[in-house]
Amino acid sequence: GQFFFTRIGWGLEAKMIEHTSDEMKDKVGNLAYAVAAFKALIKTQELHFTINIDGKSVKGSGLACIIANSGNVGVADISMHPVKIDDSLLDLFLFNESKVESLLSTAANIIGQSETEGIQHWQGRQIKVSCEPQEAVQCDGDILGSEDVTVEIQEQCVSFLVPKRQEG
Repeated sequence: GQFFFTRIGWGLEAKMIEHTSDEMKDKVGNLAYAVAAFKALIKTQELHFTINIDGKSVKGSGLACIIANSGNVGVADISMHPVKIDDSLLDLFLFNESKVESLLSTAANIIGQSETEGIQHWQGRQIKVSCEPQEAVQCDGDILGSEDVTVEIQEQCVSFLVPKRQEG
């Protein structure tokens, strides 16, 4: 298996990553993601997800599905729900608005950290996602294949080295 640290995404987020070239990031920095998001918005179609969260099955449709272990690492903040990296839970968000205006409104609400009706949220320790039609999946900014994905919490499997605080 493969490990991930921040998040895995289907649909709009994966297409955004797919359309963000290293060359563009070198030229314009994080603005490259905004340009890619616009391109992705045009090309993203509604996807149908079959989701299993700790043994409970859920079905839903939308333009994006994200499994997050952290709410605010990277270019997007999905912290309208408290996503904590140390709570031993994965957070799944299904962005089920399919109209461009609704998706833009959802994006504005995400940035403002307020609730929106266009997003469903679940938490679990093990999550399996199937997507129809099958599409590429992004994992911490890298594009993977388009197969079904199962993720689960692996507690205490990463150690961090942090500098000692200096007094003064």
